[in-house]
Amino acid sequence: MNEPIAQKIYFDPPSARCYRIGAYKQKQSMDWLDALQWPAMVVTVVAAWLIGSQRKLRRMIGFWCFLLSNVLWIVWGWHVRAWAMVVLQVFLAGMNIRGVNKNETDNPAEK
Repeated sequence: MNEPIAQKIYFDPPSARCYRIGAYKQKQSMDWLDALQWPAMVVTVVAAWLIGSQRKLRRMIGFWCFLLSNVLWIVWGWHVRAWAMVVLQVFLAGMNIRGVNKNETDNPAEK
């Protein structure tokens, strides 16, 4: 009978990570693409705060921040092969472009 072969795993105490034998051991330091998720998160939070403003200029800046965060998330998602994240960010970018266009229309009540 064909029995499944157990994977050999060893524990690397200094980094507290488990690796499969023969697998590529990750670098100890994060490369800049791995760290990109943090500025993307900060830009997203700032954008959400700006979108809630009643001032047209702040809302516009918020939409542009959201578009920047969409680009950052797409780059990060592509790097880590998070394809659902990439697709989500493309659709959200489309919605943010719609928000920019709707916010640009002149409303006489807002001056």
